[in-house]
Amino acid sequence: MDFETLYRRYFDDVRRFAQALTGSAADADDITSATFVRAWTSTRPIRATTAKGYLLTIAHNLWRDQLRAARPASESIETLVHEQSPEASAIEAEHTARVLAAMRGIPQGDREALLLRTSGLGYDEISVILGISLTATKVRIFRARQKLKESL
Repeated sequence: MDFETLYRRYFDDVRRFAQALTGSAADADDITSATFVRAWTSTRPIRATTAKGYLLTIAHNLWRDQLRAARPASESIETLVHEQSPEASAIEAEHTARVLAAMRGIPQGDREALLLRTSGLGYDEISVILGISLTATKVRIFRARQKLKESL
């Protein structure tokens, strides 16, 4: 797959993932840009199972680097709200606020695993990205889902 196709196919996924991790549109833009620059300039072979997994791994690592550089960083998660009627936007905004509040209550490692899973990655890819065992990945996602259900 050429770079332009890779960029067009996965830009939105990487941007949404970065937005969910950072909670900041500006930071998400920076991470998304840096992700594609690293993918473009990398001389290393792709170790992830899929191109999407590879790009999300880069984005995740950039976010972690950003956290280390800015400690203590506040943990926040935001989502993009699509344009729609004012009434639908208000209902979605209320629901989004509840979900975001619940997500903030999930420990960081569990939250990361859940975000990766909801980005469409398989458990095996998530375990590679997070550098943990497959069993630990499944446990983290299960705990995150349980905590989210309890909060909502």
